[in-house]
This record gives sequence, C-alpha cells and structure tokens, in this order.
Amino acid sequence: MAIRQITHVSKDQNGDITAVGSRGLWREPTSTAIFNIEIGWASYYVECPLRTEVYVAKSLAGKKFLKTRADNSMRNNLDNLPRL
Repeated sequence: MAIRQITHVSKDQNGDITAVGSRGLWREPTSTAIFNIEIGWASYYVECPLRTEVYVAKSLAGKKFLKTRADNSMRNNLDNLPRL
C-alpha cells in the first residue's frame, strides 16, 4: 500500500478541494485519491503538527469527499493547507 503525505490542495471557485498533493512531488484529483483509499491502494495523511489520517466521507447528498480525522488542531484540516 502506498502512503502519501498531503501538504497542498487545489480548490475550485466554490472552495471545494479538487486536487491534493505535495508541491513539486505529486498531484492528483480528489476523485483519484478517493478511489485509491476505497480500493486499499493508498492511504493519505496530513502532518501538521501531528500525523492525521485522511479518509473518505459522504455528504448528505451522497457526494464523496476527503476529510481528516477530528482532533484538537485546525492546522491539519485539508481546507487550511496551502494551495498547489
């Protein structure tokens, strides 16, 4: 299984995350990351300051998206990461 650290994100005009990656190393659409998690090919995490797992969540409307596990830090939330 691949293990990838997310350090940056891309967002659309609505603020939705459209891609995740690590600047200069790799970048992929969120749909690819979601697929990779669901089939067990890869796991993703954010490290800021502690390592926090990224998982697939579903909105009430059924749309899948990436989310970090809840903890006491706002810095490791995907929405708060720098832009790709």
